[in-house]
Amino acid sequence: MIFFIFGNNKLQIQEEIKKILIKNVFDEKIDLYGELLTPQNFAEITHTPNMFGQRILVQTDLEELSETESVKLLELSIKKADTTSIIFSIPKTLTKTSKILTAAKKVDKITIIEVKEEKDWTIFNFADTVFEINEKKAYELLQTLESKEEDPVKIHSILVAHLRNLARIKNQAALNVAPFVKSKLQKQANKYTENAILKI
Repeated sequence: MIFFIFGNNKLQIQEEIKKILIKNVFDEKIDLYGELLTPQNFAEITHTPNMFGQRILVQTDLEELSETESVKLLELSIKKADTTSIIFSIPKTLTKTSKILTAAKKVDKITIIEVKEEKDWTIFNFADTVFEINEKKAYELLQTLESKEEDPVKIHSILVAHLRNLARIKNQAALNVAPFVKSKLQKQANKYTENAILKI
């Protein structure tokens, strides 16, 4: 199975990935992003059959790659092993003439999902700024949330969920989120010690 998810709504992309994980059982999940996401590394992981027949899921985030690099990975996915499934995600709007989307459509038996729903990101941006220790920006966003009469319970729930994800990252526990979300959480978690997170 190969999935290609795109659109400018990161939260909705993450929701689509969760749906895939719920509907399918994988024995191992590998996240490829940042420096790990090279054509050579991608090909080595996705083209090699699992000797025990285990189902492997490889998640990739194409956001920081060039158009040429993204197309290359999509072309390489054509030769993936039968035991391997791949999720490509790119939080961008792609036109019908986009080289990336054109390359995706050439992949046999690929499922292409476009997310279109627009959501208010203020509350999630607020959580990010809080744990990035950006006090000025966090205060500005909090004022925006108050002006919109956002439910305090919802704000608290989002902050608690975000903190739990940071704790899981710090403890190297499994986390079912999109690669770009995991990368962001990792950067935030690096600002804290385990004890500091426990005290929050």
